[in-house]
Formats: sequence, structure tokens, C-alpha cells
Amino acid sequence: DPQGGHHTYNIHFPIVHDPTDYTRDIYEVTGFPFSYIVDQGGRIIGRVIGAYDWESPEIEALVKQLLTHQSSKNHERQN
Repeated sequence: DPQGGHHTYNIHFPIVHDPTDYTRDIYEVTGFPFSYIVDQGGRIIGRVIGAYDWESPEIEALVKQLLTHQSSKNHERQN
């Protein structure tokens, strides 16, 4: 249920429904679930097709690395 499933699974981020499939087409979604990793500038820097353990130590390390990398890039732009 795209409108109410977030309550069942305790999800704390926006969930949108696209009845026209416009988003699916422009982001080339080929399966479900389909997840994106988006940087602080709104750019897609990774994607995963299928189920994935987003609480794994590997993902936590990857996110920390990406945040550190993005933070250093932002600092370079400011100088």
C-alpha cells in the first residue's frame, strides 16, 4: 500500500506515488524494490535493484565514506 505502508514499516522519509510512471521512465527503474543513493547535491551516486540490508556494516561504512567525501568536496568549493 503506497499510501499507508510506511506506517506498517516505521519508515521516516517521504514516499510518493507516480501513477503515470514518469519517474520510473526517467530514472530507468527496472525492478522493485529499487533504491538510489543521492548525494547532498541531489545527484544519484549509486543504485540498487532488489532487496538490500541497508543496516549492514558495509552500507554504514559506505555512507560515512560518501558523506566524508562530499563534505571535503563542499569545503574545497568554498575555498
